[in-house]
Amino acid sequence: MLTPAQLEEIEARANAATPGPWKRCSANEARPEGCSCGLVWSIPIDIPIIDVRMRGDDMAHPPQQEEHANGLFVAAARADVPALVAEVRRLRRVVESYAAHAYESGWANTAAELRRLANRGEP
Repeated sequence: MLTPAQLEEIEARANAATPGPWKRCSANEARPEGCSCGLVWSIPIDIPIIDVRMRGDDMAHPPQQEEHANGLFVAAARADVPALVAEVRRLRRVVESYAAHAYESGWANTAAELRRLANRGEP
């Protein structure tokens, strides 16, 4: 599980990245068959973020559909990572509220274990 410090590091990397949303270059009116440039773009500032095409010998080169999937994954990560960080924090708040309820109900050991899990991120 993630510790609070690891979660903060992930959030800091996401916050430092180019603003999103990001989009994989794809089909448009000029190229209805799709674009093969391999670029992921920042939509608000209209600049390329990364080229997801693999370089190197032909054996290491993934099929075009894999490159497209890689681009979609990278583009979605700009929104997915902050959403996942927020969800982890929300769930930790839920666990903390259950811990508080357990403590108030006289289940101090259960409350302590819930808090340990929520705050330290350890199994």
